[in-house]
Amino acid sequence: MRKNQKIKCVNCYKEFDITLDTKPFCSKRCSYIDLNNWLGEKYSIHINEEDYGQTIIGANPHTAEIIGKEIIKKNIWNPYPKFKVCKKKPAHIDYLGDIYLKDHNNFIIIEMKNVICASYDPNLKKINRRYVFFDKTNPFKRAGIYPNGERNQKYKGKSVVSERSVRQIDKMINSKQKYQFAIVFLVNRGDCSTFKPNWQRDSVYSKKLVKAAKSGIDVYALGINWHDTACDFNGQLEVDLKPW
Repeated sequence: MRKNQKIKCVNCYKEFDITLDTKPFCSKRCSYIDLNNWLGEKYSIHINEEDYGQTIIGANPHTAEIIGKEIIKKNIWNPYPKFKVCKKKPAHIDYLGDIYLKDHNNFIIIEMKNVICASYDPNLKKINRRYVFFDKTNPFKRAGIYPNGERNQKYKGKSVVSERSVRQIDKMINSKQKYQFAIVFLVNRGDCSTFKPNWQRDSVYSKKLVKAAKSGIDVYALGINWHDTACDFNGQLEVDLKPW
């Protein structure tokens, strides 16, 4: 990767060096502006489902990275207690991740994924079945699911929701001899007790995630519960990679 590669800030759209530790923002100021928008519920989605009640969902994918960094920095959650968050991307690492952890000369690269969709109990009768995914696993546990969206992209000839997400996993698997990786799914809603890949929407991504876990890449899920203008950490959630 070229050191002078530029990307646009997701807040002010100013171009900045991709190696800055404030990525995807050009400065801490922009990250704080975005975080204030988030805490002020500008990016949140309120849903009111008769069978589940009201849930606030954190919709901005970029803030998942910010929350993830803060959780690890403050030791609220850190499965790698000897490792500390790097202030910026280490220059010698040629993989572009979301969070970098360091312990002396050892590094861990973390990919953060924002999870906003959830599975539904098939016994519910009043849900519009066209737009939801029913999980027949018994007993039913509501799960945060990823990915979701139209399968209008292609990866090696197969239809996928996000070509980039599938490509990322392949790159991690191919680079695991050089670096240690972790994929962390931030379930940005408080009504889920587990996480599952969305086999019904994107089996290609789901299979890749299983392959990543079997290859030694760590897969975690964290829960966030939003209320008013703040959020609580719901702890580490169960990860269930089995098809459903």
